[in-house]
Amino acid sequence: MATKSKSKSKAKAPAKSKAPAKKAPAKKAAQQAAKAIAKKQKPAARPKQSAKASKAKESKFDIIKVIEDDHKPLKKLIKILTSDKKTIDEKRDAYEEFAHLLLAHARPEEQSMYAHMHENQELNAEAYEGETEHDITDQLISDIDGLGMDEEDEWEAKVKVLGELVEHHIEEEEEEMLPTIKKQFNAEMREHIGREFLRLKEEGVGVTEEGYDEE
Repeated sequence: MATKSKSKSKAKAPAKSKAPAKKAPAKKAAQQAAKAIAKKQKPAARPKQSAKASKAKESKFDIIKVIEDDHKPLKKLIKILTSDKKTIDEKRDAYEEFAHLLLAHARPEEQSMYAHMHENQELNAEAYEGETEHDITDQLISDIDGLGMDEEDEWEAKVKVLGELVEHHIEEEEEEMLPTIKKQFNAEMREHIGREFLRLKEEGVGVTEEGYDEE
């Protein structure tokens, strides 16, 4: 019986030795390390401040904000006074409130904001224009109050004109006058004027039980 010859095991090839990893030059390694440190130390970018947050920082006593806030109820009542769909009774109720608010607004505005505007060459003419419009509306209120209850057509016509005049006056103030004031007066000065306006209004300057005080 033939004997099986033992198969010779194949000799394993010697393992190839791995080439040592190339080390980065010392200078390059130092630069990379410096960049990594700088990246960690770099302060995070500040988030952009939203317009809402910026506006919140503005003083509530800034004369610009004070005047705009004082205009809001007048604007609502103007819509009633100039409407062709409101009844005469609705307009009479609106007029009573409107006339009171308007008179309570005008004289403090003249004695605070307009007074400071007269001291500034860039604003002097605008102050005179505003005061003249106040005089016209004051005269119109006097005319309206002098009408009898039976003069409804004339009363309604004059009230509508009054509303339109004041609406125009408010638009000019908010779109032209107040932006100019913001440029000419710093925040501290605007707050001073705003506080002055509110104090005069609280004292009821210019308003009597009969209406507008001319003194």
